[in-house]
Amino acid sequence: MRRRAALLVGSLVATAALTACGGEETSAPSQGLQVRPVLGAADDLACDALGDRAVADLERPGNAPAEEDVEACALDGVGYRLGEAAVDGGVVSVELRAATDSYLVEIALDDDAAQAMSDLTSDAASSDSQVALVADGVVVSAPMIAGVVGGSLQVSGPWNGSQAEEIAALLRG
Repeated sequence: MRRRAALLVGSLVATAALTACGGEETSAPSQGLQVRPVLGAADDLACDALGDRAVADLERPGNAPAEEDVEACALDGVGYRLGEAAVDGGVVSVELRAATDSYLVEIALDDDAAQAMSDLTSDAASSDSQVALVADGVVVSAPMIAGVVGGSLQVSGPWNGSQAEEIAALLRG
């Protein structure tokens, strides 16, 4: 019995070692915020706008691995082709604030995520590019980049209070 157990453990260790050495590994996607460059429109993607529905009622496929390009729907019903995630997680805090006729979500990033965001937006700012803020596989916002953004982000939209709370919760992970 001991010999069988030793063989089984040895086989599992060898299998794990071979799996780790072969091919390109993809990391498990984080929950919460991903920031990805917008590559273009995904015209063939069937997307529904949020409207008056709850965010929970939308199809939310979950975040894709950071190393993969993806297609994703936005809350406003627009489909996007997105590049690899420059920021994958790294959210320190998410605060919800009421603004005039809308809500504002403020996101604070950790140092690594802030540096990645700064790198991404410094490249994008000179070319009128867009980035997408993705949570649970849904594009929350896809702003044009006008300047370098670091460790603090603000996202607003025509959301009602409960929708804004759901969006903040998705960004928290």
